[in-house]
Amino acid sequence: YIPKTQGRLHLDYCKNNLMHLFVPDALLAASILAMQQQGPAMPPEALIDQTKFLSRLLKFEFVYAPGVDFDHQYAQTLETFLADGWLTRDVDGALRLTSTVAPVIRLYAKLLQNFIESYSLMGRSLAVLRKGPMAESAFLDYVQQQAAHAFELGDVQCYESISKVNLSNALMIFVEQRHVVSSRAQVGKKSIKLLRLADGDEAHHALQAFCNRIGILHAPWRGES
Repeated sequence: YIPKTQGRLHLDYCKNNLMHLFVPDALLAASILAMQQQGPAMPPEALIDQTKFLSRLLKFEFVYAPGVDFDHQYAQTLETFLADGWLTRDVDGALRLTSTVAPVIRLYAKLLQNFIESYSLMGRSLAVLRKGPMAESAFLDYVQQQAAHAFELGDVQCYESISKVNLSNALMIFVEQRHVVSSRAQVGKKSIKLLRLADGDEAHHALQAFCNRIGILHAPWRGES
């Protein structure tokens, strides 16, 4: 079955209602998939760092298990992957993906594909703020237009990636990380929220590094038919 483009938004609503059952597995799987672009051997410190970054990136998308910190949840999930033979550990401690389960890992990772695409689109669209501040509503409209264009060009594969809910959550992360500055301005009788990029070379480099990390997570999905 191939869903119609518009129908993907309705299916995505159903998927999101079930996602909490698979979030820990999907976070680790997406991180493994991204790291496989750099080689089969994955340093354990790099894998946990990548997974923690993704977990924090998507903090507004999911409700994580209450009372369970990231390190504990990650250790449990990693142990399950090892016990099931999905991952193996070299004598030097490096982790390797078992080739026969690569499609399963990709399936779990795909649960996060549309979110990763949305956050990647947000990062790339921030360049427009270099021209000057924009009202948040106008900026989100602009990002959604750019996202729709990227979908038509095949740069993103999931139509639900252009959801304004996803893009708004992505914007909140960029604001929380202080890459984007949000402020209030009075325009006539209305108070509007204005957005601008953080000033300075250091802020610019920090934003670039943040977007590059999202780009690594997005890389396995780019150009997929």
